[in-house]
Amino acid sequence: MNNIFKYIAIIFLLFTACDNSKDLEALKSDLEKTIEETTTAIKEMTKDSDKIDDLASEEVEKLFNYEYTVKDYDSSLSAEEFEVNLKALGKDRWICFHIEKEIKYYRVFCRRRPKTYLRYLPRFIS
Repeated sequence: MNNIFKYIAIIFLLFTACDNSKDLEALKSDLEKTIEETTTAIKEMTKDSDKIDDLASEEVEKLFNYEYTVKDYDSSLSAEEFEVNLKALGKDRWICFHIEKEIKYYRVFCRRRPKTYLRYLPRFIS
């Protein structure tokens, strides 16, 4: 943003060197209008900067957190049926890290990283 104002100031200084005062007044008026429009546009773009900062903080926080889920499956399931259920969890990005066998069911503990596009940035940077 500071560069925009520097360029506008340079243009203004160049125009002030002109001899023709009518042209200078017209250019000065145009420059003032451009500065006003630019200032309005910048204010419009940054009016929700608090929301943007909050969203950015939330996305960064997701990089260091996990989501967890616990599922119970009937112990009468066959190995193939149990595997189908585990594959369904895997399709939803769940990683099962512990299974407890109870009398009537299997309790499955899973975790996953929350979705965030920040995880893809290293691919674009390198």
